[in-house]
Amino acid sequence: LKPYDEKGLLFELPFELRTSILNSLYKELITSVPLFTTGDDVFITELCSRVCPISLAKGTFVYRAGEAAREMYIISLGEVEITDTRGQHIAAVLGKGSYFGEGCIFGILRRLETLRCQSSVNLLSVSAVEMQEVLDMFPTVNAEMERIYNMRRKEFAVTLDRFEVDRSQRKSVLFSTSIDNSLTPKTSRSGTSFKNASFQRRSKSSEDGHEDPLRMIEMEHSLSSISSKMTTLEKKVEDQISRAQEESRQAYNDLASQLNKVIDMLEKK
Repeated sequence: LKPYDEKGLLFELPFELRTSILNSLYKELITSVPLFTTGDDVFITELCSRVCPISLAKGTFVYRAGEAAREMYIISLGEVEITDTRGQHIAAVLGKGSYFGEGCIFGILRRLETLRCQSSVNLLSVSAVEMQEVLDMFPTVNAEMERIYNMRRKEFAVTLDRFEVDRSQRKSVLFSTSIDNSLTPKTSRSGTSFKNASFQRRSKSSEDGHEDPLRMIEMEHSLSSISSKMTTLEKKVEDQISRAQEESRQAYNDLASQLNKVIDMLEKK
């Protein structure tokens, strides 16, 4: 959540002051990313001028598989987990200094993976369009970044494929067990299977033209359960929004404080 237009504020400052502030804010983190180690100071400065800070609450999806790919991200604080497409199982966890989503720079139009915040997270994002503008000025860096990306993509594809295969095998075992259990005849004291008794009850109610009262009670209980779950989910969403807003305000205050310190330091020089 971006509470204000940081770029608009910074680009109103003189070039040297703006460069000093951007480098003091982002250079250390960006130079720690292996993807950018081949870039010189000019490249780093150009990149610093194009990143945008983002704060996300715990449990927020950064993006899901299949979504349009428009930005890449660098983690400056917190942890992000790579999950299956439903967000139910974790394949890997990324921490500070890690980066992801860079495929959008090299022609990947849709996300291949799903990423969710394992904790409150601060990210730096840069759009594919702006990143490509920088790389066009530094073809050597572009070639090296593409080489590293292709290596990462192959390694990640193998890891994710294994994860998905293991998960699907676990589901297959559970599904087979469920089918086997459902095919096991369950007999009442009268010798009639419960399955047949249920079928006979439904058939009779259909013939009478009236809904089975037991079926109606089951439906009411199901609706009540769904309503309760929806209320709980709405409360969780409201809590996440509230936390995200508070974290955004705190991030804004922290950044404003840093900017003021840097400006004071430069003015004293």
